[in-house]
Amino acid sequence: MMSTKRSARASEQISSVVNKYISRRRLDTKQARSVSVAEMANMSVLANATSTRNQVTFSSTTIDHSMAESQYTGFKFWISESEDHYKPELAQLLYPLFTHLYISLLVNCSTTSPPPSPANRFHKRHLATFLGNPEFKQFIQQLAEVNSPDELDQSPTIASFRAAKYAVTLTDRTYKYLVRYLETSESGLLLQILNQEVEITIGDPLGSGSRQEIRSGMMDEEEKEGEQVGEDMERLLETIRAVRDGPPSLPSIALYRVTCEEGLVTCAGTDQVGGVLGVGGV
Repeated sequence: MMSTKRSARASEQISSVVNKYISRRRLDTKQARSVSVAEMANMSVLANATSTRNQVTFSSTTIDHSMAESQYTGFKFWISESEDHYKPELAQLLYPLFTHLYISLLVNCSTTSPPPSPANRFHKRHLATFLGNPEFKQFIQQLAEVNSPDELDQSPTIASFRAAKYAVTLTDRTYKYLVRYLETSESGLLLQILNQEVEITIGDPLGSGSRQEIRSGMMDEEEKEGEQVGEDMERLLETIRAVRDGPPSLPSIALYRVTCEEGLVTCAGTDQVGGVLGVGGV
């Protein structure tokens, strides 16, 4: 009985709190709330197309050439001093960090600094890092041809790059190693770019460099297996040819031992097809 009264009292308290909230927010509880099929479809499409849901980003970080140069150079040096198994994965971050730092310098500093602009100085200093990759080289050269923030939107390639997040896959171990560095270093600019412009996925324990190595190793294994299969097939064909072209085999021979309960077997004979055997004795 006491339990029923407590449940009723708790229900009344909850109802009272809900009613106060509705009254304070002036919500209309009598109006029916419905969503059309078209609205549901649109929401589903948007939900599936969104890489990061309900993200609110705020940053008061300002940027200048010395700050960008210091943080990016420090990050490159940290990668070079890391253990070898971290380097291939962390190196994936250099390209998106470089490009977005350059764009940020171009947008925020180009109109307040005499030539050469901070963006151009930053670009010239670190360009050599990416010349070995034809795709990176081509895009970075396109960036160098842009001289004002307005020109960024006029290039479809650059506009497309800025509109999408750059995807990077790190192992859980490398990700935690990166987070420790960002927490213990003055890297506000890098952290801002990684949060807003880079989509880091935790997965693939091999890393991008090792993926190339494993693909190469798999190709080598497939070639070796192919050679082995070829050798086995040749030996099989040789065996078939030896059986087919060799001397004919002897006919099958069946041996029977016949006993007689009384006396000895002295003669035997079969029918024409060899299906019945008859014996005689004394």
